[in-house]
Amino acid sequence: MHISVGAEAAGDNITPCYGASVRKASRILTRIYDETLTPSGLNLTQFSIAYLLKHHGSATISDLAAWMDTDKTAMGRNLFPMQRDRLISVQKGKDRRSREVTLTPSGLAHYKKAVPLWKQAQKQVEKMLGKSEADALRSLLRQVAAKS
Repeated sequence: MHISVGAEAAGDNITPCYGASVRKASRILTRIYDETLTPSGLNLTQFSIAYLLKHHGSATISDLAAWMDTDKTAMGRNLFPMQRDRLISVQKGKDRRSREVTLTPSGLAHYKKAVPLWKQAQKQVEKMLGKSEADALRSLLRQVAAKS
């Protein structure tokens, strides 16, 4: 994606925007995962939350937000449909201000149903990009995440 509207007329030489390119690619990849995960009843964000809860047992909303590099308000919005659908339980934490999130048996069942679908989505991405390019992309994205 080129962000150069008006710049060409002004004679500016602007390269494609990294941010806009990453956002567009993210939307495309998210759509692949969300469509593939549909039969499980989870989207990619919910799958990621379920994964974290399964592997950590429970977590505070703050922990989940930190692990997914988002803010607590956005995490709360992501958790609401999972709580409504009884995929997670949100209880008072160790102090008054914190909330402890756990995966319910129903949430675990949805997660287990989603795992092979997630693997299928992984293969779709590898097929679309090529295995070595997909691996290189993951490596680059890890580098970016590690520097933040």
